[in-house]
Amino acid sequence: MENILNAIAWPVAAIIGAVVLMVIFRKPLSGLIERTRKISKGGISADPPLEAQQSQSDKGRENFAKLLAEIGSSPVRDVLEDGIRNDLKQKGIPSGPDTEKLLIKHLAGTQLLLTFETIYGLVFW
Repeated sequence: MENILNAIAWPVAAIIGAVVLMVIFRKPLSGLIERTRKISKGGISADPPLEAQQSQSDKGRENFAKLLAEIGSSPVRDVLEDGIRNDLKQKGIPSGPDTEKLLIKHLAGTQLLLTFETIYGLVFW
C-alpha cells in the first residue's frame, strides 16, 4: 500500500499544483485564451492585451494633439482648409478612410512639387 501511495504522490501533487495555479491565474489565462490567434510548435501567437491597444491609441491621440498645437493657426490656412472641405462636399466625397487616402496622395504630390520647386530655385536662381 505504501508503494502505491508513493507512486501516485507526485502526479497528485502536480495536479493539485496545476489546479491552484489555474485558480490563481484564471483571469489572465482566460484573457490569453481569448486573444490567442495561433498555436504552433514555435509557441503561441496572441493579440496584445486590450489595455496595451488602448494605451497605443491614447498615445496616438496625444501625438495628434501635439502636432496640431505645433502647427498653430493661420487665417490664410484656415481659408484654404475651408476651401478643401467645400471642394470635397461639392464632389460628393464623404469623410472617412477613402478621403484620408485621397488627401494623403494629394499631400504627397504637393510635397513632391515643393521639392521640385526648391531644386529649381537652387539651380536657376
